[in-house]
Amino acid sequence: MHFASSRRTQSELPNATSKGLIGGGTGGHHIAPSEQFVYTFGSQELQRAFSHATAKVIIHHGDLVHSERYAAVHPYFEGTTIHATPGSGLEILTIQDLRLIFAGKISNWNQIGGNDLPIDLAMRGDPIFFEAANYNLVRQGIKLERQLVLARSYEELASFGAAKLGALIFGLRGPFAHHPDLRPLKLDGGLPQKNNIGYPLRSQMTTLVRTHDARALDLALRFAASLREQFAADGMLVDVEQDFLCLEALQHRRMGTSQFAARHCLEPAS
Repeated sequence: MHFASSRRTQSELPNATSKGLIGGGTGGHHIAPSEQFVYTFGSQELQRAFSHATAKVIIHHGDLVHSERYAAVHPYFEGTTIHATPGSGLEILTIQDLRLIFAGKISNWNQIGGNDLPIDLAMRGDPIFFEAANYNLVRQGIKLERQLVLARSYEELASFGAAKLGALIFGLRGPFAHHPDLRPLKLDGGLPQKNNIGYPLRSQMTTLVRTHDARALDLALRFAASLREQFAADGMLVDVEQDFLCLEALQHRRMGTSQFAARHCLEPAS
């Protein structure tokens, strides 16, 4: 199996905010690019998407900005996972450890109390997943200044981790996160679970649907359903089921078949 190795920095990241929901390999979201999904990171990108108003669905990372053109549905928090092999000899990292690892100043597990093995860093390399992980990193002052492996799917990411005794895997999700040769590492003593509000690599994620657009709601439901299926075995993914239920409730309301009164859902703009 081939893995791409790259020395990428924040300034060289691919642009993930263009039209189209990027799929890309096992574990991608299977929505065709022509169907006008946009990913945004931070309030400035969200404002630009609002001003263009061409996207039917916006998947936003960060704080919300109000718009009459889009309905925000069920904001929730999602954390970036960290996995390693038992060979690393560690179960906990600190955010400062990550800063030094990504900067290339720590390259062996024994520098932070682990075993004498080189740290082989890897994450998803396709634009959406890379930029989503990078968004959480930048907010914690973590700069990518070392070589890493960019996998094309969660399956490839897990396979690389299992093949390298000193692997450090960033952002592994879905059923592959339960690979028997890998284990989740705690960051500053915690895991990215729903009730862990202090997890450092954590940000708000919200689906926004263009108002008065039945096609947009259908696409958002398909996206939420694909996530729900993809992460059915992922105990660390927060609130995917609730996101789907909120969208479903909104669809019923627009069809006049029920009230949009599901708990934890935002009331859409009129």
